[in-house]
Amino acid sequence: SCSSRLGSCLPAGVGAAGRSPWCEPLAGVMDKAGAGRGCRHPYTWIVLLSAIGIQLGRERLLDGGLLLEELEALPDPALVLLQRLNLTHQLQSVKQALEERREQAMSIRHQLKGKLRAKHPAVLIPGIISCGLEVWRPGECLGEDYFRERLWGGVKMAHAVLRNITCWLHHMSLDPRTGGDPPDVAVRAAEGFSGADYFIPGYWLWGKLIEGAAAIGYDPNTLHLACYDWRLPYSALERRDRYFTRLRANIELMVESTGEKAVVVAHSMGANVFLYFMQWVSRAAGPDWVAAHVHAFVPLGGAMLGAVGPVGALLSGEMQASAILGPLNRLIDSSMSLVNYTQVRDFLRTWGSMGSLLPVGGDAVWGSTDAPTDARVTFVCRAGHSHSVDWIMRLLQKEMGNHSVMTEYSFGIEVPPPWPERATDAGAGVAAAAEALRTASSNPLATALPPAPDMRIFCLYGTGVQTERAYHYANASEEEPNRFGMIDYRHHVEASHSGSGHEDAHVPGYSSGVASTDGDGTVPLVSLGYTCIGAWREESLRAFNPSRAPVHVREYVDQQLHIWEDPRGGPAAATHVEVLGNREVTTDILHIFAGDDAYLREDRVNSRLPAIAKRVTANIKKKFDAAAAGGQ
Repeated sequence: SCSSRLGSCLPAGVGAAGRSPWCEPLAGVMDKAGAGRGCRHPYTWIVLLSAIGIQLGRERLLDGGLLLEELEALPDPALVLLQRLNLTHQLQSVKQALEERREQAMSIRHQLKGKLRAKHPAVLIPGIISCGLEVWRPGECLGEDYFRERLWGGVKMAHAVLRNITCWLHHMSLDPRTGGDPPDVAVRAAEGFSGADYFIPGYWLWGKLIEGAAAIGYDPNTLHLACYDWRLPYSALERRDRYFTRLRANIELMVESTGEKAVVVAHSMGANVFLYFMQWVSRAAGPDWVAAHVHAFVPLGGAMLGAVGPVGALLSGEMQASAILGPLNRLIDSSMSLVNYTQVRDFLRTWGSMGSLLPVGGDAVWGSTDAPTDARVTFVCRAGHSHSVDWIMRLLQKEMGNHSVMTEYSFGIEVPPPWPERATDAGAGVAAAAEALRTASSNPLATALPPAPDMRIFCLYGTGVQTERAYHYANASEEEPNRFGMIDYRHHVEASHSGSGHEDAHVPGYSSGVASTDGDGTVPLVSLGYTCIGAWREESLRAFNPSRAPVHVREYVDQQLHIWEDPRGGPAAATHVEVLGNREVTTDILHIFAGDDAYLREDRVNSRLPAIAKRVTANIKKKFDAAAAGGQ
C-alpha cells in the first residue's frame, strides 16, 4: 500500500561503524594509498578503480582479450588492489571465456550455414529509439554542416548534444499537436541495414541477426530492414513518410520474386507498429492481404500492452534509470542543470509514438492491490494516495488531451467489429490508404487479427529480469504547482508475500521509489505475453483472433554473464535489447526464416504467465458481459 515503510538507503550489511563486509578486502589497500578512513569514504578507492579502468582502456586489446602482462605497468597502489581482489585471475578467466565464445559463435555460423537455407523473405521492424535519425533540414543553431548527419545514433549524436543540447532537443522534438516537424527543421529515419544494425560502432542492435541471415543465404533482395521515424504517431508515419505504403510494396515485391510468403520480425514497439500495419493494410488492400503475404509474425520482446516506463516519463520526465541516481536527482532538477526533468517531460510529450507504449487494458490488465493480476501493487502512490492505471490515464488525457500522444491511440478494451469482406469503400491507392488510417489501431484488445488462419505467430521474449511496474511519488514543491511530483528515491521496501500463499499475493519491493516485477527489464511480463497466451487463444475471446491463427509462446530466461566477461551480458542474455543478440533467439528466428519451425510450435513457458493470463482473461470477460448486459 501507499503507507508502506521506508527502507534503509544503506547497502545491506553496513554496520554502525559505517563499513560493510565488501569493504574489508580494500581496507589495507586504502591505508597504503593514504585513504585513512578505509571504506567509510569510498571516493579514494573509486578513483583508484577508475584509474585502473582508464589505464586498461588505453592498453592494446588482442581479439577482445586484455594483455595481462601489461598490468605490471600499473601504479603500485593499483597492483596491490588487483592482488587483493584477485582481479588478475579474473581477467585471465575473462580472456579465456571470450576466446571460447568466439569459437562457439564461429561454430554456430558454420552449423547454420550447412543446416539451414533461406526460404521465406524476411522483414525486420525495429523498436523505439533503434533506428538512426538524420538531419535533412538543419536549423540555424545546428548549421548546414550537419546536413545528413546522425542526430540519433553514431558519434555525431554525442557531438551535437555536447555542442548545444538545447539545439539538439529542438531538432529531436516534434509539434505536440500535429505530430509533425517543427518549423524549419526536418529529421528523417536512416534507411537500409545501416539504419539499425549498430547504434554506435561496436554496439550491435540487429547486426547479429543480419549476419546470421546472410550465413544461410539471405541478401538485400530477400532481407529488408524497415526503419522508420520512431518519434512519430503511427498515422503520421503514413501521412508524412508513406511508411506503410512502402512497407506493403517491399513485402509484395519480395513475395512475388521468391514465391514465398514473408516472415516479419518486430522488436519492442515494432510489434505495435506491425499490428497497426496489419489493420491498415487489411482496409487499404483488402482483408485477405495478410493471408496472402505473411507466413509468420514474430513479436520479439513486443510491448503488446505497453509498459510502465513511459508513464513515469510523461508524468514527470523520470523513470527507473533516473530514480536510481538518488540525491543526484536534486542537482539534475535544479537551476544548475542544463536540462531539468520538467523539460525532459515536455520534450518526450512531443513524441506521438510514446502513446503507443502506454499501458493498454486499464485495471483489467494491470490490476490493483485489491484485485491483482501480476502483482499486488498500486500503480502509482503519491503522498499516501493510491492511483490506479485508469486514474493515471485520465490524468494524462486531461493534461495532454490535444497532444498526438493521447489522440492517436485507444487504451481500453472493446469487442472488435468483424472484418469486412472487401477493402474500404474509398477504392484503391492513396485514397484507400488515407481512409484506412481513420480506423487502424495498434491496440490488440480493441481490434481483431486479420482473417489469416495460416499465419503463424511466434511470441519470443526474455524473462527473469526485474522490470519497473509501479511508482511511489513525493509531492511537487510549492514552486511547481503544475507538476505531478517526483519519484521518491528515498522509498525502499522489501518484497514480501501475504499470508494467503497465492501467487497473486506477491508484493513487489520498492527500490528508489520504483516497484519491480518479472519481465525483460523494460516490458513487464503481462505485456510481453498476455496477448499471445490469452487474448489470441481463449475461445471465449475469439473476437480478437477470429480465424484462429496459431500462436506459439517461447520464453528465454535471462542468463547474463558478469560484466567483466561481457558488458552486453553474453550469448544467453535476454534483456529487452540484448535479446536481439541472444544466441538461441537468433537460431530460432533463422529456423523460422528457413521454414524449419516445427519444434517452435510447442510452448516453452517457465514464468507465472499462465496464472496471470487466467486472471486477466476473467477480468476481460466481465467487461464484455457487463457491456452486453448494458446494451453497449
